[in-house]
Amino acid sequence: MHKGFYDLFSEWTARLPFLSLRARLLLLLFLALLPAYGFILYSTLEARQQAAEEARENARWLTRLLAVEQKNLIEIIRQQLQNLAQLPIVRRPEWTTLCSRTFADLRAQNAIYANIGVINPDGTLRCSALPFTGRINLSDQDFFHEAMRTRAFAIGGYQIGHVTGKGSANFAYPVLDAAGKPQAVVYIALDLGALADRLIETASLPDGSTLTILDNHGTILARHPDPKQWVGKSLPDAPLIRTILAHGQEGSAEETGIDGVGRLYMFKPFYSTAAKQVYVSVGIPTDAVYADANALLFRALLLMTLITATVIALVWVGGRVLVLRPVNALMDATRRLGRGNLGARTGLPHTAEEFGQVARVFDEMAESLEEREHQARASEARFTNIVNLAADAIISMDEEQRILIFNQGAERIFGYPAAEVVGQPLDMLLPAHLAQTHREHVHRFAAEPEAARGMSRRAEIHGRRKDGTGFSAEASISKVKENGNLRFTVFLRDISARKRVEDEIRQLNVSLEQRVRERTAQLEDANKELESFSYAVSHDLRTPLRGIDGFSQALMEDYADKLDDQGKGYLQRVRAASQRMAELIDDMLRLARVTRAPMQPEPVDLNTLAHSIIAEFQRTQPQRPVDVVIESGLNAAGDPKLLRVLLENLLANAWKFTGKQPHPRIELGARHDNGTPVYFVRDNGVGFDMKYAHKLFGAFQRLHAVTEFPGTGIGLATVQRIVHRHGGRAWADAAEGHGATFFFTLSPEPAHTPA
Repeated sequence: MHKGFYDLFSEWTARLPFLSLRARLLLLLFLALLPAYGFILYSTLEARQQAAEEARENARWLTRLLAVEQKNLIEIIRQQLQNLAQLPIVRRPEWTTLCSRTFADLRAQNAIYANIGVINPDGTLRCSALPFTGRINLSDQDFFHEAMRTRAFAIGGYQIGHVTGKGSANFAYPVLDAAGKPQAVVYIALDLGALADRLIETASLPDGSTLTILDNHGTILARHPDPKQWVGKSLPDAPLIRTILAHGQEGSAEETGIDGVGRLYMFKPFYSTAAKQVYVSVGIPTDAVYADANALLFRALLLMTLITATVIALVWVGGRVLVLRPVNALMDATRRLGRGNLGARTGLPHTAEEFGQVARVFDEMAESLEEREHQARASEARFTNIVNLAADAIISMDEEQRILIFNQGAERIFGYPAAEVVGQPLDMLLPAHLAQTHREHVHRFAAEPEAARGMSRRAEIHGRRKDGTGFSAEASISKVKENGNLRFTVFLRDISARKRVEDEIRQLNVSLEQRVRERTAQLEDANKELESFSYAVSHDLRTPLRGIDGFSQALMEDYADKLDDQGKGYLQRVRAASQRMAELIDDMLRLARVTRAPMQPEPVDLNTLAHSIIAEFQRTQPQRPVDVVIESGLNAAGDPKLLRVLLENLLANAWKFTGKQPHPRIELGARHDNGTPVYFVRDNGVGFDMKYAHKLFGAFQRLHAVTEFPGTGIGLATVQRIVHRHGGRAWADAAEGHGATFFFTLSPEPAHTPA
């Protein structure tokens, strides 16, 4: 391909005899700059596409942020409504003025609340953070009906508020009397416009960007900027709104907005009911999106134009000095060398640039013509030395397989001096039974069409020394034609020592494999004996413990009237000690089973496991109001039984050590470190001093007294062994009085052997 292009270019330039060398240099310069201009245009297009994609991503992030913000706000509003429902000003209808004043103060503290109010059971508005006149009936509102029907927290649709006149989302909570009958409904209207303003400030979008919230009828519920101009208007036929409604899902478009400004829009539905769907749209001005790319193109073209003009001037002025002068010197030296003057030289310096290199090559060529005969003799002498000094055997022979060259390496290997073998057939160096086979191989090789064969094609053969002993060798053969005659060269290396070492290694491998099998069988027998011992110890220890506990209980029941308080105390301590011993035995066996049990890895839903464990804790201690937060989407790969034991121990610790907290909180979640999921269980319990953290995962290690918090000290040791069996690690972070956080990782492919 390159040669063809060169030929075509040469033919084309040959048709332009009027072009001087300087003009041709300018032509080459112009052709060389064309890819640069093309690259600039390509880079600009790439930059524009990248800028558009970044703008889409910013808009996509903002739309998703709105959905997340909405979710978080719903939970905050639920809690606030639940608290408001318990206030006397809400429960007593006669306190309407105080109720409205209180709600007005609360709304002033929450800028994103459009209104806060109380609705009577018949749907009439009782009090409101915003003043209202006349009788306002909200009985037709879906949030009111839902709260009255379910007697629980209700979420309404998005609409233009009756009192506020703003786009809002409504949330309600019933006010129940002692019999559970609704007395009223307290509600909060979320100001979508204020929410949009807050998100725009957070997003740091370019000037002129917009955020619009609209329903499936094309009615604008919130708008940034200019909410007064647009909120409440129905514009289903506007190009942008028509595109959003027709798409019906997340997407993007470059359209003219409702204000007549062209923007790059990203839109997404973020709320749906049976009757209504709400969309959020973010628009970024196209001028702002492509501003940097357009400026880059202008600067690049300006720079390339200046560079091109400068280079052309330098080529035109400097061509004579830098190009024409050395070309003339080379032409003159060529003419003198062509006339037979082998002493002709260019006279140019041998620099690193092209003319210097050409001059150096020309001068060296002239010198080589003078020294060719001398170099040939020196080369022959060097070849002879290399052949004789080589450690391997080098044997050359003619077409009749008579030996021509026998180097010193061949003398050492075969035991023959060169004088005894030169001129003799190669058969004398081979075992008798292999001589004919070798001669046939060489004849076939000679008949092959290749001119020569490389040394890399090696084969293992057998040779015969002068003393008659045989040996293994590695050899390759090549051929070359000299003056019409074939010459063969054999390169041979004695590998007898290597073969002996290989045999020894094979024997050692066989022995090692046998030893490994024997050792594996011994370990398997030891594991079986250890397991039998564990169960025997468990049974032998449990039997007397049950007797101690049973007889202690019998003494307490049958002889309680004959024992004083001290005696009864002693018996209670005996029973407690025996029961604690039984717990220790169970925990030790459980720890042993975790270590020995076979792994059955599979995908595991940690959310489901955690919820079931927490539910069991709540059934055993229903009187404890613990705030439990479990992150959604927690999945892992591992043994489901072992992972359940892991979570049971971590969550049980968090449940236990938050027992003295007035507002206990437990959290299960995950983060990512360099792409690896790191799971954690966090609580706000008593915590511990980190200087004792190295004791946490040891068996029977406790940082708190048994009288303060019961336990055996086996749980965290069990956790660590399970984590190690899954190829992960476990650690903790805590502070006294400020809770503790336990972290662990799991390998994507859990280990199948005990840790």
